[in-house]
Amino acid sequence: MTPYIKELETEAEVNKWLEKHGYGPGLIEEELAEWKASKVVAKPATTPKAIIKTEVNKPEVVATSTKK
Repeated sequence: MTPYIKELETEAEVNKWLEKHGYGPGLIEEELAEWKASKVVAKPATTPKAIIKTEVNKPEVVATSTKK
């Protein structure tokens, strides 16, 4: 792929640039196909989310005698 078209945003821009610089219909199709392939964003592999277990420290209940 021509490095000059990597940063272009739309197919129309790519087409216009290639035509302006003397590319023929066959080469434009090839360059456009490569440009489209480079614009496809790969989805990241899904990773399982970490399960965080938290423990709450509860105060111990101490039985006290109320008898006097």
